[in-house]
Amino acid sequence: MHYLRRADFDPKPAVDSSTYRAWLCVLAERLLHTTRLDLLV
Repeated sequence: MHYLRRADFDPKPAVDSSTYRAWLCVLAERLLHTTRLDLLV
């Protein structure tokens, strides 16, 4: 909520969007890796 509110007032929303996308990608990759380990074990 606070992050979205900050992005609305940010003069450069593209930077926040890029950072959010990168964080989401890392989170997805970590989740996929964890799922892979669970399947192996």
